[in-house]
Amino acid sequence: MAGAIGSLDAEPTHYQKTFDPTAEEAYWREHFYSRPYVRPGHLWSAFGPAFHLGWHARHRFALRSWADIEGDLERRWRERQGHQIPWRLAKLAARDAWDRLTTWFDDLEEEAYWRGRSPERSEGQAGDSNDYRAAFRFGWEAKRRHAGSSWPEAEALVETEWHELELDRRLPWQLARDAVRDAWRRVEATLPDPGNVA
Repeated sequence: MAGAIGSLDAEPTHYQKTFDPTAEEAYWREHFYSRPYVRPGHLWSAFGPAFHLGWHARHRFALRSWADIEGDLERRWRERQGHQIPWRLAKLAARDAWDRLTTWFDDLEEEAYWRGRSPERSEGQAGDSNDYRAAFRFGWEAKRRHAGSSWPEAEALVETEWHELELDRRLPWQLARDAVRDAWRRVEATLPDPGNVA
């Protein structure tokens, strides 16, 4: 079982300030009645907190999987009184909101592309394949957040975000940097902006 997910109300880091909860709420209010689990008589006021839980959890724990934190989200939901819907329904809305913020990196083709691209490790060196996968994914997400910037322009800021998320506990930036940059440049090649040259 994964550890506690921590507070979703903590002071946001610079990384998290790129997230727009107002836009997420507007999106889900507009599309609420199109969701297959929403029945006649269901109200946004009942499901809204579940969407809120999902999108905030996805953004705050960007490098964790749904499977890692589902149990913690369920516990958080059950511990708070006053919810109008049971977890079996809330989970569907929370997962929808989570999935909307999931990036291209979760695509199986991308997973296959990056698998095996972790560098060779020396004995005693920090980092394993999962740590480098997190670095590749972070690079993807960083470029999509900073789509108008080149790597030289954004590198210092991206490094700051790496430290703010405490990813250097597993993989120091000096080891992660090349993986982050490589993923950044792969995204850069797909963006429809001819000015993006690293």
